[in-house]
Amino acid sequence: MGIFASAQRFVGHYLATTVTTEGSHVIIENIDTRSLLRRVAAAMNSTRFINNFAYRIGPNHIDMPEWFVPDFVHVLKILLDNYDKISDTKYVDRDFFRSFSKSKIQALIDLMIDNTWLKYTVEKTPGYLDYKKIPSLIYKPLPYQMDFLKSYEVATQRWGLRGALLAATAGSGKTYMSLLLSECLHADKVIILCPKSAIDRVWVTEIKSLFVHPQSLWVCTDGAPYTGQRYVVANYEYLSKLIPLANKMAGKTTLVVLDECHNLNDRGAKRTDDYMTFIDAVRSHHIVWASGTPLKALGAELVPLFKAIDPRFTEAVENRYVKIYGYQNGITADILQYKLGNVSFKVEKSTLGLLPPEIYKIGVSMPNATAYTLDAIKKDLEVFILDRTAYYKKLEPQTTETYLKCIAYYQDLIAGKTQLEKELHNYQRQVNAICKNPNVFTMGDAIKQVNYYEKTVIIPALPVDLKVQFKAVKSLFKYPALVIQGEALGQVLSKKRAQCHVDMVPYIDIKGICASTAKKTVVFTSFVDALLATESHLKKIGMKPAIVYGSTNNELSHIVKTFGDNPAINPLIATYQSLSTAVPLVMADTMILLNPPFREYIREQAISRIHRLGATTQTRVMEITLDTGEIPNISTRSKDILQWSREMVESIMGIKSPFDVEESGDLSDTYVASEMFSADTSIYLPNAEEKKVFYHW
Repeated sequence: MGIFASAQRFVGHYLATTVTTEGSHVIIENIDTRSLLRRVAAAMNSTRFINNFAYRIGPNHIDMPEWFVPDFVHVLKILLDNYDKISDTKYVDRDFFRSFSKSKIQALIDLMIDNTWLKYTVEKTPGYLDYKKIPSLIYKPLPYQMDFLKSYEVATQRWGLRGALLAATAGSGKTYMSLLLSECLHADKVIILCPKSAIDRVWVTEIKSLFVHPQSLWVCTDGAPYTGQRYVVANYEYLSKLIPLANKMAGKTTLVVLDECHNLNDRGAKRTDDYMTFIDAVRSHHIVWASGTPLKALGAELVPLFKAIDPRFTEAVENRYVKIYGYQNGITADILQYKLGNVSFKVEKSTLGLLPPEIYKIGVSMPNATAYTLDAIKKDLEVFILDRTAYYKKLEPQTTETYLKCIAYYQDLIAGKTQLEKELHNYQRQVNAICKNPNVFTMGDAIKQVNYYEKTVIIPALPVDLKVQFKAVKSLFKYPALVIQGEALGQVLSKKRAQCHVDMVPYIDIKGICASTAKKTVVFTSFVDALLATESHLKKIGMKPAIVYGSTNNELSHIVKTFGDNPAINPLIATYQSLSTAVPLVMADTMILLNPPFREYIREQAISRIHRLGATTQTRVMEITLDTGEIPNISTRSKDILQWSREMVESIMGIKSPFDVEESGDLSDTYVASEMFSADTSIYLPNAEEKKVFYHW
């Protein structure tokens, strides 16, 4: 350690610690940062937070973005709680106990609260919602729905937010709560952005039926021009067309509700960018993100939420946030859960007072079941991967030549333009890093950045013939192993999984299940081929099913209404993508999942179509898997992935899965527990040498 740094630490022991706020920076001075942060690392068993949360850390000071103040205080509280539990580790030196007693840590916490914007979070604030407007709606709010209004006031006033997350389980009345908020806000403009399937059956229906007095309403699908109506309902895909109308839709008090907000959690997607552009253009004063499953798995998915509702969440903060919370959990998930709790209102399924659903596992046997065991699939994958590896290896010289030719063309085009040359150099540096380490987890951001640069900068500048060539080789040049893995998943694994469930259909007693229930039955699958096979099979045995998938989505409202009104039509067969969100199906109380989905949020959303407010009978869910005895197969793999997804979401949201209930028993004695089909490429390749060839480019 240098003499100057040592002197700074020495001075830090004897000068009083100070905390000041300068613009968006919070600065702590006269503090022995080395000892403190090593102790923090020991309490968290990780350096991920301390390595990324600050602009600058010196021997005697910390300069951090003000957005991270609550996180840092929460970390100090974790340290305080674990102070006596942590012995000397690689992170902790003996000087810590001299520098930081418990009282000094508490004093630092107090300083952080007293001298930053956190002081507003502990002050009482006057309410601003007008609860006298509640009778404007025909229903009186339930207690938890009233609590949402109060929570919204606290989030926006104390935490300085432009809105909040309504993390309310499907079927709890998110539509009603959003409309109730619009009344209590005296909002003169209310814009609802939702899935296309929710426009008519959910939002238009509720706006027309819930208010005592009719409201002016404009719906994007009607084709009429916008003429100043109070309520606007549009689907996500219409967002780019809403931006030019933003000035007309901007009011004195504007509320923007993003329904099923988990659909806009990709921070690199165009519709997410369009949403951000729109809420800025419409000068939205209040924003609600609403979903029963706001998080699919990872903390990075919350970036668009924070960008939308928190003015302190700057681009510099975003980069640090992703490094801390983006793709790993552990104790950082505890901090994020605390953070999220301050900006959200949660309604769990248990709040609704419904009986828990009965979950049944049904194992299905069929003559060609062995074709779908993991051993059989493994052999198919080995053959495919080795074949593609050899194929692309032969193409490597040509691929490299074509790629470099295109880059050289662009390089000549921008010669002498310093800024463009600098951007190209940065792109090439990132490409080199990706080629050395083509890992989607550690290099995910770099891969997104170079792909975006190629799409928006390089490709538009190339002549037509080079555009075609560059598109064909750019991925193979950067990460051929990932290309092959993607092809293997798409051309072998996904096709096999889809065909497995097509083959299972005739061996599932769907007719018997439909006959055994008080109401109707809904069947879900991920695969259109399985949906069509189910429809065909049921018609052959005399049933009258209805189907909802991509080709019939434009008739969704009519199909669902007919399904509810016509006693002869049963079951309703749908893909998860088409019907797992937004549409209530309380005319049914039984659900068949032909293939349980990989992600917990999709499963939860699907079950919540029937397990929601308005359900009057016992909900039953039948999860279908292929039975191959003790040999694992491709059908049962989703259980482990589902468990991973559930654990990731629970650790961040702090909400227990509403459908993680005891199984009600097997309706078949052939059910077998599933095992993970490892994604480790080594299981596909017969020996280490071939594995080396696969990865070496």
